[in-house]
Amino acid sequence: MLKIRNMILILISSIAIGTILIIGVYCLPVEKMFNHLESSVDFIKTGDVPRWSKNVIHTSLDNFADVIMLTKAAYPVENVIESAMLNPSWSSNVIPAKTFSEGFVKLIEMDYRGFDDKPFTYPRYWHGYLTILKPALLIFTAEQLRILNLYVQFLLLITALILIYKKLGIYYFYSFALMILFYNPITTVLAFQHTNVYCIMLLTVILILRFNENLKIGSRYTYFFMTVGILTAYFDLLTCPLVPLGIGLIFYFVLNKPQVLSLIEKCFAWGFGYVGMWSGKILAATILTKENVISDAFGELMIRTSHHEGHGLNGESISIFGTFLKNINSFCEGPIRIVLIILFIYCCYVLYKKNFIFKKNIVTGFLFITALPFMWYTAACNHSFMHNHFTYRELTITFLGILAFIIESIPELKNKIGGIKND
Repeated sequence: MLKIRNMILILISSIAIGTILIIGVYCLPVEKMFNHLESSVDFIKTGDVPRWSKNVIHTSLDNFADVIMLTKAAYPVENVIESAMLNPSWSSNVIPAKTFSEGFVKLIEMDYRGFDDKPFTYPRYWHGYLTILKPALLIFTAEQLRILNLYVQFLLLITALILIYKKLGIYYFYSFALMILFYNPITTVLAFQHTNVYCIMLLTVILILRFNENLKIGSRYTYFFMTVGILTAYFDLLTCPLVPLGIGLIFYFVLNKPQVLSLIEKCFAWGFGYVGMWSGKILAATILTKENVISDAFGELMIRTSHHEGHGLNGESISIFGTFLKNINSFCEGPIRIVLIILFIYCCYVLYKKNFIFKKNIVTGFLFITALPFMWYTAACNHSFMHNHFTYRELTITFLGILAFIIESIPELKNKIGGIKND
């Protein structure tokens, strides 16, 4: 009961802090933010979902979502509380255009101040990224923020890799590096939309590796994974939210070898934080603005968990298996298949030459973790089918989980630093 009480207190405190922070950044002046956007429209002109490698799905950027993020940051504020809770921006219909991004570019070029169209509100998410994006846009242009994004992500990744190398050895180092390759770090630098979950995942890994002994005390790990869920709900616009949980669980499991029930408990804690925080925004927005945000959120939830294609409940039926295949294809598409083939051959060689030890706890633990993306695709079938160009990243959990399972089942591969066993 004490643990549940503490979890509820953490959630309520997080909702209160999240509300204060988002209201606080909406007090900032937006004129300079928009001026910085005016000088940064060139990268948006490439379309809504451009690819930096034309025929490869997992190189897709997301200008559509980035435009939403940037315009919400720079939209004029009349009522601070209402704006913070409803998150308005210019409507995509304000100017006739072929794409959402093109409409925004035209809006800037024709002087946005002349348009009084009903704004596009997006209240079912916290848009917590605005607590960083709004202050940053006061100082930098959107293009400069991409460079800063590169610096931050590079430092986080290097820190994570160094800790993995020191704590777990060379094979985990290369496994994690390969997982990042499949995640596609170029896209996470170029697309603000994909920055949030990626950085939360890297921070989760760093904290687990650095503070594992402290986190093992009492229920701290439970509260930790709950906090990861809260942060994901606060910053993310529903991209691949399971990644921080799944990748974090792999390192938690490798370091501590808990029973499967412990993994399920951590998933519940994450879900309690994620769903609770998301619900907190809906309730806060409904109470503070008297808008029916609950109905909007519930309607979208029904669509995203349906087995129908499109943005309604009357589209063509889609199968769970078809959703699996579409995401697997996005994960494996392009030259990355060469890496997979080489890796598969190498793993077969290692399994043939090395002494493989079957451990029931290792098998059941990794089976559970590697199945998490498929559980998500089943629950969020419509969303995972429609947005497979970024939901495929959930499969990085499965990929890293399989490699970790092989390492944990072959004693010769564990705790090797630079190929030399670390005793």
